[in-house]
Amino acid sequence: MLQAWALGAGLTHVNPFENQAGRMNLIKSIGVGLLSVVMAFVVVFVGVLAYLFLAPSKDGVTVGWDPVSFVKSPSSWIIVLTSFALGFLWEYRRLLRR
Repeated sequence: MLQAWALGAGLTHVNPFENQAGRMNLIKSIGVGLLSVVMAFVVVFVGVLAYLFLAPSKDGVTVGWDPVSFVKSPSSWIIVLTSFALGFLWEYRRLLRR
């Protein structure tokens, strides 16, 4: 799948485990993917905090947030996997073009 995607983008097939540079490209791409996951969590966390502090409460009703239930929800895992995949693929394609 990755071969077809890379070839469709005009890139030649590169075996990332063939040499030191290929392995370094994978490590850098994984690092960027992990960084994008951290950034996604920061954005979501700041958004939730902003909503909790800025949203008006009605009749003294407070709004609570349980971070454990957020981590267990499938939507958070979709955010994690999507942000990692986008960060990884973006960096991997950029490094292949060098």
